[in-house]
Amino acid sequence: MKPPLIVQSVRSPEDVLVFSSVDGAERYLEPIDVLGEEYIAYDSEGRRLRLTAPNAVDRITIGLAELAPRHSDELRATLIRLLSCSGKEVDDLQQMTLPDLVQRACRYARV
Repeated sequence: MKPPLIVQSVRSPEDVLVFSSVDGAERYLEPIDVLGEEYIAYDSEGRRLRLTAPNAVDRITIGLAELAPRHSDELRATLIRLLSCSGKEVDDLQQMTLPDLVQRACRYARV
């Protein structure tokens, strides 16, 4: 798993959080939301992450849902949607590499 982690709300896809560490995400995200499957999470290369709430009270845990980054296109779309809300032109964003989009998202939505 390669940080930063990008977490998108299922109900509000424009709501995206970027975490510099696994620990930070595990401390911030609420177990009740994880149990309700409120999030889709990725590492910076497009691997889907598995969010679990083992005891539903304390912290959540984050692990890999896949070994290879098979969701990089989904992550790109998420980051382009996020960054376009900040006033960036979609055409310009679509020309950027995934690492560049991740870096720019860190400046915009980092928790």
